[in-house]
Amino acid sequence: MRMIYENYRGFQIYQNDDSYNAVTQNLIFNHSQLSQLLNKIDLYLDSQVLHIAT
Repeated sequence: MRMIYENYRGFQIYQNDDSYNAVTQNLIFNHSQLSQLLNKIDLYLDSQVLHIAT
């Protein structure tokens, strides 16, 4: 496993042989494509901001 991003919006991004992982204190996302993983993080964080605002 190799680190790709040390801090992408609070997540550490790692590449495994056939997938990518995003890790933070209480949450782990996994996807086969890096772009989809980064989109998933963005959508998750945007939804958390909307949840807090309402």
